[in-house]
Amino acid sequence: MSRKRITVKAKHPNPLFERWLIEWRDKAKENDSKMQHCFSMALKSLKNYPLPLETGKDCKILKGFGEKLCKMLDDKLKQFKANENTDIVTKVTTPKKTKPKEYIPQPGSGAFAILLTLYEKSLEPNYPGHLTKADVIKFGQHLCNVSFTKAGPDTRYTAWSSMKTLLEKNLVVKRGNPAKFSLTEEGTVLADKLFVQKKIEEFQNQDNSLPGPSCSSLSKTNDNKEQHVSPTPCSASNEAVILAPNSFDIILLVDNQELNGSNGDVETDPIIMELKKLNVRFETRNLKVGDYAWICRDFISNHELILPYIVERKRMDDLGCSIKDSRFHEQKFRLKQCGIPNLIYLVESYGKNEHVGLPLTTLYQAATNTLVQDNFIVRFTNDTKASCGYLASLTKFLEKLFKPKTLVGCQKDDLQEFTLDDDLIQLMRFADFNISSSKTRHFKIKEMFVKQLLKIKGVSVEKALAVVEKYQTPKNLKLAYSEISEVEGEKLLSTLQFGANKKFGPVLSKTVYKFFCNNY
Repeated sequence: MSRKRITVKAKHPNPLFERWLIEWRDKAKENDSKMQHCFSMALKSLKNYPLPLETGKDCKILKGFGEKLCKMLDDKLKQFKANENTDIVTKVTTPKKTKPKEYIPQPGSGAFAILLTLYEKSLEPNYPGHLTKADVIKFGQHLCNVSFTKAGPDTRYTAWSSMKTLLEKNLVVKRGNPAKFSLTEEGTVLADKLFVQKKIEEFQNQDNSLPGPSCSSLSKTNDNKEQHVSPTPCSASNEAVILAPNSFDIILLVDNQELNGSNGDVETDPIIMELKKLNVRFETRNLKVGDYAWICRDFISNHELILPYIVERKRMDDLGCSIKDSRFHEQKFRLKQCGIPNLIYLVESYGKNEHVGLPLTTLYQAATNTLVQDNFIVRFTNDTKASCGYLASLTKFLEKLFKPKTLVGCQKDDLQEFTLDDDLIQLMRFADFNISSSKTRHFKIKEMFVKQLLKIKGVSVEKALAVVEKYQTPKNLKLAYSEISEVEGEKLLSTLQFGANKKFGPVLSKTVYKFFCNNY
C-alpha cells in the first residue's frame, strides 16, 4: 500500500473526495462528456468547503452535488474502506499529530490585518484586483495592534514586516512597480477562515446584547406560511393610523405552528408556560412568515402596527432537516423579502446535539453563513427556557425603545428610513404585512419569474434576481433568445454578473436556455 494514497495536506480537508472527483472529471474530458462540467463545479465547491465530510451524502449541502453524485462518492468510499486498512482511513480524515501546524496568524497581528484587508476589499464591487502598500495600511491599521509604519520599543520590525512571511508562504503575490499586492488561492482560503472567525467572535462577544433597529430602507415583498387573517375595519389600508407616545401596548406574537402542547392543549406547551412565567404579554396567531414578531396595539382603536423585528427559531435537529430538504435557503429568502429589516435567526440546542441529522460542524457553518452572507442577527441558546428568556428580554427592549415614539402606519411601499433619534417613525400595518406575505396573494410577474427560475437546479436567489433585473419577464428573455442563434442563446447568460463580481456560468446558462426553449 503506497503512502502517496494517504498523504493529506492541511489545506484539503476532503482529499479522497477531491481525488475521485478529479479522476472522474479527467475521464469525462477524455470521453468528451458534458459531465466534466458537473464534476468541475462540484470539485470547486468541495475545495472551498473548510470542514471534513464523512460521507458522500454529507456533500449534498454543497453546490453541484446531487443525489447521483453523492451516491457515487458513498459507493467509492465503501469500496475504499473494504480494500484499505481501517487505520489508514483514520489517517486520511485526521492529519498526523507530528505534521507541522497550518499557518494561522494571530488576531491583531500584521499578517492578520494584511490578509483580512485584502480579502474584505476583494469583496467590494469596484475592487481593482489589487491594493498598494498605502491602501493596505490605510484600510488595515484598525485591525492591527501595532503600527504599520513605526517600529515598537526594542524592535526594528513593524506590522508591515509580516508581508515578507506572507509572500514566502505564497499567501500573497506581489506584482508591478510600484508594488501591487493581492491574495493567492491559498491566501484567499486562509483569509476566508479568518474573516468567518472574526465575525463569529464579534457576535459571541456581544454578551447577548440586544440588536438595535436597522436604518436601511424597508421594502420588498414576501411569501411564506399560509393563513387568511381578515383585518379589522380599523386596520384598513386607506385609514390613517397614528399612535401617540405611550398610548399603545407592545405584544409578542407567537406562531401557532411553533406550539405542540400535549393532546393539542396549547396551554401545556413549554413555550407558552415559560412565557407566562416571565410575565411576557403575548398572543398566538398564524404568522405567514417567521415564528415570532411584535406589534403595537392602540389602547382605544385597536390599530396594529408591526415592529421592524422578526425571529425565525430553529432547533438543531430541525436546522439539519431544513438543510437536507432545501427549506433552509427558501425560508431565508422569504424572510429577506418580507419588508422587516431586522431578521433574527435563533438557533436552539437539541439536548447534547448528538442526533441532529448532519455533522455539527456543518450546522455551525450554515449558521455562520446566515450571519456573514445573509446579514441576519444570529443567536444561540441552550434550550427552550433560554430562548424564551431571550424573547422576554427583547420584548422589554422594544418597549423601552418604541413606547416614547409617535408611530405612523403606512403601506409597505411607503415605508421610509428612520434612526433612533427620530421622534416619529413609520411602521407597516400588521394587516398589510399579513396580506403581502400570504401565499395566496397576487404576485407580480417579476416575483413569479424569480420563483420559476429557482426551480431550476443550480439557480440561487442571487442568480435569479440578476436574470430578472436584466430581463424583467419570461417574455423578454424568450424574445432575447429568439433573436439569436442556438449557440449564442446557450451562452447568453454565461457572463451575467451577480454578487461580488461572480458570473452566471456557461453550464447553467445552457440549462436555462433549454428550459425556456424546450430544446431537450
